[in-house]
Amino acid sequence: VAMGLLVLYPAATANTWERFLIPWQDSPRYTFTTVESLPDRLVVAHGEPFTVTVKLTEQTVWHPEQATVRLGNQRPVAAALRNGRYEFELPAQIDAAQLSVRVGDLSKQVRVEPTLRPELTSVVASVSLPEYLGRAEPQQKDVRGGGISLVNGSRTTFVATASRELAAADIDGEPSTPVGPRIASPAATVDGPRRMQFQWRDRFGLAGKEPFKLSITGRDDEAQSLSCEDLPRQRVVLDSELLSFKVKAIDDFGIKRVGLEWQGIDKTTVKNPAQGERVLAAGGNDKETLELAGTFSAQALGIAPQPIHVRLFAEDY
Repeated sequence: VAMGLLVLYPAATANTWERFLIPWQDSPRYTFTTVESLPDRLVVAHGEPFTVTVKLTEQTVWHPEQATVRLGNQRPVAAALRNGRYEFELPAQIDAAQLSVRVGDLSKQVRVEPTLRPELTSVVASVSLPEYLGRAEPQQKDVRGGGISLVNGSRTTFVATASRELAAADIDGEPSTPVGPRIASPAATVDGPRRMQFQWRDRFGLAGKEPFKLSITGRDDEAQSLSCEDLPRQRVVLDSELLSFKVKAIDDFGIKRVGLEWQGIDKTTVKNPAQGERVLAAGGNDKETLELAGTFSAQALGIAPQPIHVRLFAEDY
């Protein structure tokens, strides 16, 4: 009988004698069904259904039509052989459990550990404004909302931080090497609308539940606005009279200066119509709002008695 088995099943017989004669070597048991290596530990998404795939090797002798798995004390789940593999659809789990796999004469124990997916805890844009605005220090903006509006000509980098260390990531379909839990996009110049998409996977093979999509809107540098109080549209005054008023100037990236200019409008009876300007206040690269009190006196400005137009102006960078 032994010789007959050796002739019919040489590999199985040799393995049996080896385990019998040298038990201390802990030789693996021979099985007629062989599958690709199964892990001792399987990390799955917490609270989500998952699939376990068992694939037969090319060297397998037995091709069972059906295989089963059993998760903890739950009912066994069966799967039929299709294209050399078995795919088991298993229900969502929240606690760790042992998964017993049985394919023909092969059995394997796999520990299943439900784990929360890695999610982004922060997404920050580092924005370098165009040089003409005079702001050398990059600005940091939180973009977890998925949208940001930037002035055209800005250079920006986006850094996304996940809840744990990452093994792989891609941005717009291009591979990006993460550093710990962080993904950084290449620096790019904003010149119009653009969309970006971040995807990531941790060392357990778990990906984020959904890709992070970011919408970038490029816009032109907006014109400044100017308002004034206590300066009427038309008024008759003595040349020595002092007019007091309040000015408020607003710009999205800083007011350079606010001033007052005048122009004589009677060119028939006045030989030399008045013309000039005066700066009321200087702003700064970081002065997005400038509020000040101004005065106008024709005599103090050396303007001879005559009808004039007076205009306030604000200038940005």
